[in-house]
Amino acid sequence: MRSKPLANADRLLACWGGPEETPDFAHFSASDFITAFDMAIALAREEIAKISENPEPPTFENTVAALERSAATLARLRRIFWLLSSAQSDEGIRSIEADVSAKLTSYGTEVSQNGALFARVKAVWKQRGELSPEQARLVERSYKGFVTSGAGLEGTVKDRLAQIDAQLSALSVQFGQNVLAETNACELVIEKPQLSGIPADLRAAARGLSGRYTFSLDRGVFEALLTFADDRLKKFQYELQHPSSNKHPEMLNALMNGYVGCVDDATDLMQLGVEKQENVRAGIDTMVAKTKEFLEILNKIFEDKIEFDIYKDNLNDAIEGTRDAMNDAEKAKKAVAPPPVRRKN
Repeated sequence: MRSKPLANADRLLACWGGPEETPDFAHFSASDFITAFDMAIALAREEIAKISENPEPPTFENTVAALERSAATLARLRRIFWLLSSAQSDEGIRSIEADVSAKLTSYGTEVSQNGALFARVKAVWKQRGELSPEQARLVERSYKGFVTSGAGLEGTVKDRLAQIDAQLSALSVQFGQNVLAETNACELVIEKPQLSGIPADLRAAARGLSGRYTFSLDRGVFEALLTFADDRLKKFQYELQHPSSNKHPEMLNALMNGYVGCVDDATDLMQLGVEKQENVRAGIDTMVAKTKEFLEILNKIFEDKIEFDIYKDNLNDAIEGTRDAMNDAEKAKKAVAPPPVRRKN
């Protein structure tokens, strides 16, 4: 009978049988991944050895195509691990990220610097003119991948490249964890009167204390505010075209005020993220795009002037606030450099 860690590792390595072939996340824990990665890498090494040690002359099918199909189990396991690391990271996953990254980097370097395997790929590359366009493209990509990974280097230079890759892998994981820790520690406190544009469910997620609500710099919270702003503009437009039987003026002004509140809060979060040097570039890009879209809608409402006297003051405030938010986002975009790319190995 297999031990529980081995049994769980087997589940991770098996083809997924959930809806749309998704894995059963409930059966996995962080500790299962280490065993599973060791098993998957061992299996991948066997597959690579069969290709590099094949006594037959190298061809597209027995070398490049075989290499493309190899390590499928490892690739599937790698996808699920980095998905959890990016989308639902917990202390268990974070504690093994460096170990997993080191294992994958070591294996990747081993493959890319496999002299016998590169010789076979290079032999097929030299004959690429005899292949179909699709085959030739795959051969070209495979060959260039080996070259840029140092397969053509010799001696100490090749060893130094392997050391650099290992260092980059460790630093990439450390950088990602530092960003996550700083993002989780950074908070924006909003007084209750400022929450006019934020729905009850998002308020409930914030920690209310003496009429104050705390929002994190989490991308989901930031983008939710813009989503709610969009929702209020759409409801405002609908209310204009299909007036409520009662409280129509109040509804229009409440929706416009709600829109302004969401945009103001999203802007505050963005600026706080920039001040704290957090990785909020994706949120800034969203802010730039959405505020331009919102401004077009607001200007159209202003031009149409349907029942304009009812809400004109709030509309003017909304246009001014949106224009300010758009300008702030453009400035923030210039101030924030693109973050380093995290290697997924």
